[in-house]
Amino acid sequence: MSLAASRIFPRVAIVISPQTEVAVLNVGWPVYEALLEDTRESASSRMAYDGEVLELIAPTPRHEVYNRLIELLVREAAREWKIDLVGFGSTTFRAKPRGAEPDSSFYVGQRAELMRNRDAVEPGRDAAPDLVVEIDISRSRIEKKAIYAAFGVPEFWRYDGGRLRAFDLASAGFPEIANSIGIPGLPIAELDRFLEMRSEVSHSVLP
Repeated sequence: MSLAASRIFPRVAIVISPQTEVAVLNVGWPVYEALLEDTRESASSRMAYDGEVLELIAPTPRHEVYNRLIELLVREAAREWKIDLVGFGSTTFRAKPRGAEPDSSFYVGQRAELMRNRDAVEPGRDAAPDLVVEIDISRSRIEKKAIYAAFGVPEFWRYDGGRLRAFDLASAGFPEIANSIGIPGLPIAELDRFLEMRSEVSHSVLP
């Protein structure tokens, strides 16, 4: 834990075991910011903060396999249909009082062209990604749709290890959708079929 974090949380050690995978804490914004700073160079955890509750997830190998496979499927669909696509992975999006780190994030079309030569996303200055993806096989305790919607993300995908679901965050109530908005014509059920066949799909074409 960094000096900044230890001053705020002097007697707390946060340990996420492979068995639990998820830790949930009731903390204030300064603690959230300090922990983000503490883990800036690490890819070993994901954080989400809804203004009151902080959730830390330690991705397992299974988690990462699904994340990379979904990324592969998105990139292959964009390549096949000649759609500009730029990925920013697990970029941190934060603006008081909330923040989140998706497993994958993508800019599509005109936004992809604008972000192509950037090496970082600056929330508040840059547009939000067209699509964010979360692998939620650890049973998330925080409702992420509202967080991403607040940042202006229009489309959210969630995979729970058994089914991939997509949601329209630009519409009231965040309705589930059958086809992607950012990649028009891409059926979510078809992606689900490929995820079920993951042992038969080559991952060697990942960029």
